[in-house]
Amino acid sequence: MPAWTERNWDHERDLRKHEPRPTDKLPPLPLHVQAPPIAGALEIAILAQSVPLMQAAELIEQYARTEAAAARVDATAAAIDRVCTAIEAHGATNAQA
Repeated sequence: MPAWTERNWDHERDLRKHEPRPTDKLPPLPLHVQAPPIAGALEIAILAQSVPLMQAAELIEQYARTEAAAARVDATAAAIDRVCTAIEAHGATNAQA
C-alpha cells in the first residue's frame, strides 16, 4: 500500500469540505411539509399577498388539490352510503321472502 502523500491529504481535506456539517443550513422543506393546513380561499388570498409569486402559486395549487381531494372523499362516502343502503334494502327484501 503506497504511503500517504501531501496530495492525498489535500484530496481528503477537499472531500471533507464538501460534506454537509450539522451546523450547515438545511434546504427549506417542501411547501406541503412546512405549511399548516389551509382552511379556506380567504386565507389563500391573504397568504398569497405576503409571499413571492412562485410560493403563492404553490399555495394556490396546494389549496386546489386539497379541495379536490376532499370532494373525492365526499363523493366516495356518498357512493358507499348508497351501496350500503341498497344492500340493506336487498337484505330486508330477502328476509321477508
